[in-house]
Amino acid sequence: MAEKYTDEDLIEILQQKAKKLGRSPKAKEVKQWATIIKHFGSFNRGLEAAGLTPGKVRGYTEEELIEVLQCKSKELGRTPKSNEVKQFQAIVRHFGSFNKGLEAAGLAFNRERSRSNPYTKEELIKILQSRAKELGRTPTQREVKQAGIIQKHFGSFNKGLEAAELPTNKKDQTEEELIEYLQQKAKELGRPPQGNEIKHTGAIINWFGSFNKGLEAAGLTPGRRKKYSKEQLIAILQQKAKELGRSPMQKEIKQFGAIKRNFGSFNKALKAAGLTPNIEHSRTRTNPYTKEELIEILQQKAKELGRSPMQKEIKQFDAIKRNFGNLNNALLAAGLTPNKRGKKGKTNTDQELIKILQQKAIELGRVPKAAEVNRLNSIVKYFGSFTKGLIAAGLIPNKRGKEKTYTREDLVDILRRKAEELERTPKFKEVSQRTVIVKHFGSFNKGLKAAGLKPNRKRSKNEYTKEELIEILQKRAKELGRTPKVKEVTQIGSIVKHFGGFNKGLEAAGLKILQSKKQYTKEELIAILQQKAKGLGRTPKAKEIKQYKSILNLFGSYKKALEAAGLIKNKKYTEKELISILQKRYKELGRIPKAKEVSGYQIILNHFGSFNAGLKAAGLTPNTKKKYTEDELISELQKKAKELGRTPKMREIGIAQTYINRFGSFNKALKAAGLTPNKMKTKTYTEKELIEALQHKAKELGRLPKGREIKQWATIRNHFGSFHKGLEVAGLIPNNTRKKPYTKESLIKILRQKANELGRAPKAKEVKQKAIIIKHFGSFSAGLKAAGLTPNQTRRKTYTEENLIEILQQKAKELGRPPKTREVKQWATIINHFGSFDKALEASGLTPNKKTSKQSPKI
Repeated sequence: MAEKYTDEDLIEILQQKAKKLGRSPKAKEVKQWATIIKHFGSFNRGLEAAGLTPGKVRGYTEEELIEVLQCKSKELGRTPKSNEVKQFQAIVRHFGSFNKGLEAAGLAFNRERSRSNPYTKEELIKILQSRAKELGRTPTQREVKQAGIIQKHFGSFNKGLEAAELPTNKKDQTEEELIEYLQQKAKELGRPPQGNEIKHTGAIINWFGSFNKGLEAAGLTPGRRKKYSKEQLIAILQQKAKELGRSPMQKEIKQFGAIKRNFGSFNKALKAAGLTPNIEHSRTRTNPYTKEELIEILQQKAKELGRSPMQKEIKQFDAIKRNFGNLNNALLAAGLTPNKRGKKGKTNTDQELIKILQQKAIELGRVPKAAEVNRLNSIVKYFGSFTKGLIAAGLIPNKRGKEKTYTREDLVDILRRKAEELERTPKFKEVSQRTVIVKHFGSFNKGLKAAGLKPNRKRSKNEYTKEELIEILQKRAKELGRTPKVKEVTQIGSIVKHFGGFNKGLEAAGLKILQSKKQYTKEELIAILQQKAKGLGRTPKAKEIKQYKSILNLFGSYKKALEAAGLIKNKKYTEKELISILQKRYKELGRIPKAKEVSGYQIILNHFGSFNAGLKAAGLTPNTKKKYTEDELISELQKKAKELGRTPKMREIGIAQTYINRFGSFNKALKAAGLTPNKMKTKTYTEKELIEALQHKAKELGRLPKGREIKQWATIRNHFGSFHKGLEVAGLIPNNTRKKPYTKESLIKILRQKANELGRAPKAKEVKQKAIIIKHFGSFSAGLKAAGLTPNQTRRKTYTEENLIEILQQKAKELGRPPKTREVKQWATIINHFGSFDKALEASGLTPNKKTSKQSPKI
């Protein structure tokens, strides 16, 4: 919980901060700035309350603010947004809103976006299309910030992609693939899987109608629900009521489904258990709604809307249904116009609905099914059921009955007849009785064998001839009306193996070779950066440059590229300049500055070796931590305990680490001060509870949970040895999900393939498996040798004594004094040659640096 402050606490914090700084603090210098604004209305009012001088707020005239807006508009070439104008607050204060300020400046309004509807459909389509251009492919949901809004607008992210004329990310799985997946999962687990143990539960339910039907299609026995008697369920409800001291709610009972099946509703079950039923939509009410109250609610809602409310607009709809039978009866009782049913205010008549059914039957040449009729809901509402509607229309309803039972001989006969029809072995999807075949024979291929037919098998990469691959490429090109891309051909592995590369395969097929990404020269990239800088009127950021990767490859870093383009200059500070920075900061603060309070502190560290050395050079006393005695620490704790009226917690003591270092732990320090140590409350979990927590989280997410998504992840890791093992024990992942280990042959193959791609021996950083290669062969070079490739030679520059003396003398000229060790790149080589850096300076005719421990006087 966030700490609560009183006005007095905040005033004290401000006064204390002012004492430290020697001036009134700024908002960003006080951690509790937001709380201060909440309490006093503004930070300056907080300062006034603390008896401190508020910071000056620049007063702008209306003319100045109008000029600011017009100037910003010219700069950007469009109306500025509120976050692009520094004086935003002043504009809002003067004009009432930012848009009124724009109006005063004669600029076009920025369209205000509401939270619920921030984008139009057209804008969202543009966002998706521009993101696809950036990525060079269809974006995934997590790659688009507005994914949630897209889902709301279009119904789903994939529908949004369709509206933007982009290929969807949805992977359609065939019935055969889902059956194979279920059978494989059952083999892994040694039993039929449960819905929460597999990835494609949704796809299975969509395809087969239910998860259990999917299991049946895969020839697996579905898990049976536990059956409860009415007496058992009543006992469960009564037990829960005792625990809670009240009637339990639906969500608090695991057996809710069984209760609903046995009693018809949860409230009926509560009555049967002698408990008070829960009132719907009345968490704060002790009594149900009266008819008068409901009439009043409807009339009030009608006033708000300016029309009769609809069902979805009334929270108390269930109470209305109980009291009046339906919403229209309630509206009449409230003196309001009832809502008309059907489209465009038309009510459905039996003749219209009968006509729809008869017309559909004529179209199809048979009795229509429920899914084939447009006004299904109206038919069911009017006649009571779809079958009754068909009878009223003089049509014979479709008899459901039991599914036709097939013998093995029937299925063998079906397969043989299908093979005769096709003049080849039928495929899984070409036989309507495929699921029954799988049930009877264990798999479709076993069914084909029983029918004396050759089973269908997937071709391996090596089974294609060059001629077949050429034919595949040409056929694909005809389908697309252009040269296919790598990702558009499934036999890519075979093509690369046979022809040595995809482009070579295209050549052999007489197709145009796909152009590889443009290769840029350093000069071209420099020109691109300079042009972009001109367009923006500033140095471009890395994410604003499309050729960012090419820049990294050629220059080594983006910063170096900007330097080469003359867009940034690395300012080199002299020792005098760094000393003056420190002294200036000392004057500003009225005390010795800390490292984080000096903007160029990293340069100071590099130059002087440490921040304290820099302070010494500037004639300032370095910052030293106060050393406390045990008695001082104990008295501080006792003092804090008196203030709080209880034992202080570790977070309430600023120097808690000092206590830990001195006493071994904070609780030991409390004991030494004669105070009662704080008890740490840690919940202990059983193995069963941890497994339940994992399974519950997996159900919630619809996927495997990650460590950071589970509160008990540390306990799980300690209990099972690792988070992965915890998932295994919870039956969420199989025990054999380890990555396939690499053999020496597979690593050699990887290196050779990489060499073919690059046209040279790859470097270690260019191969993902570099660590495994080093483990297997002892070094990356040994791996290259094993692959028959020439290892990359790293040449170190060799220096003579004369070279090193020359380097030292040149450095001394630059600095105007003998250089220090850290100021010379070749310091290690110098020490190896001369034995020490000082001996090298002597050999160069320079005075060695003297080490002084004397402190400079404080300014």
